[in-house]
Amino acid sequence: MTLGCLSPYRRLGVGTVMVEHVLRHVEKDGNYDNVYLHVQVNNTGAIDFYKKFGFEIHETKKHYYKRIEPADAHVLQKNLRPPSLTNGIISHNDRHHQEKINHDKNHHHNQHNEKHHNERNSHHHDKRNSDK
Repeated sequence: MTLGCLSPYRRLGVGTVMVEHVLRHVEKDGNYDNVYLHVQVNNTGAIDFYKKFGFEIHETKKHYYKRIEPADAHVLQKNLRPPSLTNGIISHNDRHHQEKINHDKNHHHNQHNEKHHNERNSHHHDKRNSDK
């Protein structure tokens, strides 16, 4: 997708609205780990603008642009999840899987406790009724 803001409309909040809209969409969707964008290496205004949203320069691509100079582009990245780790480091998918396991365990544990709590209350209730 390509987003842009014509120069007469810059510094009026239009770009902020567009970026916030995209970030809200991908965060709500939940299936995205990162957002990437390309910025011409000499466009310091745009780089500073995106950094306010948490983007960082990830890499530089030589000769990215075909019709403008300089032709190089910075690839900016915004992580939507904690950094992934491998070989002893937890990746997003592993973390998500572990969170689901923990949620399921907690859910089972809560159901188990609730069942015993209800059985105990039922037992006490029956005992009280039999004492009368």
